Amino acid sequence: MANSAMTTGEGLAEQLVLSSFMPALLLDGDTRVVIASRSFARTFETNGNPEHRLLAELGLGEWSVPQLHSLIEVALGDGPIIDTYEMDLKRPDTAVRRLRVNARKVASGSVAEARVLLTIEDTTDARLAAEAERRLVRERDALLRERSQAAEDRSLFISEMRHRIANSLQIIASILMLKARAVKSDEGRMHLEDACDRVLTIAGIQRQLCEGLDDIAVGPYLTSLAGSLSASMIRGHRPVTLTVEADESVVHSNVAVSMGLIVTELVINALKHAFPDSRAGSIVVRYRSDPPKWALSVEDDGIGMPKDRAKAHVGLGTSLISALARQMKAVVAVADCNPGTKTTLTGSADPIVPTPAAA
Repeated sequence: MANSAMTTGEGLAEQLVLSSFMPALLLDGDTRVVIASRSFARTFETNGNPEHRLLAELGLGEWSVPQLHSLIEVALGDGPIIDTYEMDLKRPDTAVRRLRVNARKVASGSVAEARVLLTIEDTTDARLAAEAERRLVRERDALLRERSQAAEDRSLFISEMRHRIANSLQIIASILMLKARAVKSDEGRMHLEDACDRVLTIAGIQRQLCEGLDDIAVGPYLTSLAGSLSASMIRGHRPVTLTVEADESVVHSNVAVSMGLIVTELVINALKHAFPDSRAGSIVVRYRSDPPKWALSVEDDGIGMPKDRAKAHVGLGTSLISALARQMKAVVAVADCNPGTKTTLTGSADPIVPTPAAA
């Protein structure tokens, strides 16, 4: 009865091996092949039918691996189950194949009656794919490090250039101030002082941009700019205040430069025309963004717009503001606030200013 059960079990094992999609061998206690799966024959060249041959004799002897035979002996001796054993199958003139082997005892008895089921999974392609993936990851990481270093070098270069530009502008402003003191004409002195103020303001913008090369917080940026304008143009002897009201928006540094130039021109214009005869007043700079819409305005409570606006002179500042507004795809509107004047730039898309390379 026991022999009958064993025979039935062995027959079932043989049928399972034959139909296995995974390469498999059923071995006896001498590691002689009882039966081999069709997939084993297709996957591995064994120089003829592997059945009734010792495992070490298959192929060109590539299966004669001491560790593999030790694994089978452990399985036959009811030792601890080793779920996965990996080995390299080395055959002359053939690429090394990486295998994952599993050995299980499926029948006990004498050496001739014992059975071990050996299943083999060829992981060569998976290993090559994993190695290729790791290589790609290493190459990607190296490229990212190179780009990061290049970006850092670029940032340092741009920062250094902006510092140098700011220093050069400071020197130009000093020369203009010296020339203004030497000019006897009041009108000539006024023009030179205006030019000096503009140069100083642009120098201040350059220094602020050194702190953030890409994205600039609008509120702190405009507040710092207002402080520079107050220090250079109001200088404490004019009863005019300059304040900023802005949300927490962030813009690209190219946009910040354009905003700074626009605000500078509008503030200079207000200081020149809105508060004659040391008149007291205030100037408020505002920025609000509700993406994609945004608005930048400069408002004063001075004497207001000239009565005859048609004869008003269009100066360099007005032309500059118009050009910058077109670049930012914004619309300029000037309103009489009674008292005072308000100039507003509004856009229906995020303000975008092309970089010098793209301009």
